[in-house]
Order: sequence, then structure tokens, then C-alpha cells
Amino acid sequence: GQGTAVRVAPEATRRAIGRLARAARRHGGLESIGVTVDGPVLAVAPVQESAAGVVTGDDVRELSAAAAVALLRAEGGSIDLDGDRLLVRLPTA
Repeated sequence: GQGTAVRVAPEATRRAIGRLARAARRHGGLESIGVTVDGPVLAVAPVQESAAGVVTGDDVRELSAAAAVALLRAEGGSIDLDGDRLLVRLPTA
């Protein structure tokens, strides 16, 4: 998809999204995960039910995922599940 200008620390945000994707893959028992961009929203999918709490920060079974959620929220972003997609909304510039 096509992105838009966002107000975040680029490298830290990139690592945070990567950690969430890895957590979704590992805790969901999947071989691969996709990340798509639509404006300021990144979608990580598919997220299995077994991984949902980990990637939203509600279930702290993986510290790196919990830290990623905390960083994204501290930057002004939000994290929500929409079916089998984790939607990360980043603040626009």
C-alpha cells in the first residue's frame, strides 16, 4: 500500500513492528506474517487467537512484544485487533 508522513522515531518504530510481527508468527504457530501499509496504518496479519493477547500487550508472555506496544503507544500510536489483523495507527506529521 501507500504510506504517509508520520511522527515517530523511524528505527525504533521499524523494530517495534518487526517484533510484533515475529510475536504474531511465533505465538500463532505460523510460518509467515504479512505487513501492509495504508496511510498511517500498518496491518500485521494474520494474527491467530493464540497470539492476540501477546501482540496487543494484554498478555505479557513475550517482553519484546510488550515493549513494542509500549513504545508505539508512547509515540502517540494505537494498537487494535480487527478480526485477524493487528492494526497499528501511527500519528501523522
